[in-house]
Amino acid sequence: MVEEAKALLDEYVAHRRMRERQIMKALRAGPAKITDLVAGIYVDTPQALHELAAKQVHAHLLKMKAEGKVAGTNVRSAWKIA
Repeated sequence: MVEEAKALLDEYVAHRRMRERQIMKALRAGPAKITDLVAGIYVDTPQALHELAAKQVHAHLLKMKAEGKVAGTNVRSAWKIA
């Protein structure tokens, strides 16, 4: 049971915003593939978890694309700031 649901949700939202800032910072250096973004953002994460991290980054990119912030087509293409 979660006793402090609002605090937990606030923490999740803050983490997602932080991750989006990291993605945008990385893309300011130029277009990048998801694997490159993961390698630069998840530096302290074991390599075995990078595939899962790539799915999270892709989800962030799709959200950011819907918001008009980034442009890209799929997991193998290079993404860039829109």
